[in-house]
Amino acid sequence: MQTIQPESSTFKTFLQKFKPIDLPFIYRDSYSLTLVDINNLPKLDSNSSDTLFLKSEFPDETYCYGILTDTANFYSLIYLFPADALYPVLVTYTKTGKLIDKTYLSVNGCGSDAGLTYCSSTSIINKDLTVFCADTVKYDFICDSVGKEIPNSSEILIDTKKGRLTKNGKIIMGQIHNSKQKTTP
Repeated sequence: MQTIQPESSTFKTFLQKFKPIDLPFIYRDSYSLTLVDINNLPKLDSNSSDTLFLKSEFPDETYCYGILTDTANFYSLIYLFPADALYPVLVTYTKTGKLIDKTYLSVNGCGSDAGLTYCSSTSIINKDLTVFCADTVKYDFICDSVGKEIPNSSEILIDTKKGRLTKNGKIIMGQIHNSKQKTTP
């Protein structure tokens, strides 16, 4: 039988930055809709012990979103990382604060490509700890290799991936599945 060591006081203090999240966890963000109010969320502090628990390119712009309830043998934290939009990242730790695993809860994300008129990202962690992520992108037109608009080339792309959080805190994600649908003007 494995003995679980009590977490350090530094890690315990760090965990207080995260609000409890009941499952299912659902995160949705798009150009036109953001369901997360970041105004009251704490951020990582690059001048503190926060950097012991997560390496981030922009720690002072990384939000501490929440902690999943309850995984008995490990902690599951959700961060919001900065990019064109905020995107969720799931990170698991031992009870003593050692990193177990990390995964982005988006598929490809959004960008600012020519012709892009809509982008949304949805992430779900279910009560059984299965994970589903989907990104939907709509282009009114696509450009060729030299940047010229291709006539009648509007399309919708949907990228998905599924996975699960194991009993020991590992995160297993499957392959990305792509679907493409032409749209009519």
